[in-house]
Amino acid sequence: MAERWVTLDCYGTLVDRDTGMRHALQPLFGDLTDEVLREYRRIERVVEAEQPFRRYRGVLAEALGRAAVVVGVRVPNGESHVLSETLPEWPLFADTDLVLQRLRDFGLRIAVLSNVDDDLIAGTLRQLTVDFDEIVTAEQVRSYKPADAHLVEFQ
Repeated sequence: MAERWVTLDCYGTLVDRDTGMRHALQPLFGDLTDEVLREYRRIERVVEAEQPFRRYRGVLAEALGRAAVVVGVRVPNGESHVLSETLPEWPLFADTDLVLQRLRDFGLRIAVLSNVDDDLIAGTLRQLTVDFDEIVTAEQVRSYKPADAHLVEFQ
């Protein structure tokens, strides 16, 4: 019988990206945090598409800076990497470990395909109790989803 796999994104699927980002940005932007986050979500894909590849920590910093400008604020000096510095501690969704274990119990192999740097996802994975069979990052494939390099590498 052929192996059966499930592939998952990490941030927004297993990790509560919005809460993690909000907690990181709240001290910097106060009441404007949600507005900065809204703009960030819009701008991040634009930044990813501008170059064939740049490390995700650079994408995070650049998109945050641009989002802040759109909202009419500035990222305080020394805080441009607040998202990459906090990303490994962003919280898991409450049922993440349970769901991953159930997938294992069904006999599935699990892969995570993510648009982050290797060291950033390594920090996140320390929070999990279930190991992945395969991890494919943007840093490894030098590309960002939805481009197909993650899937090509996974196959």
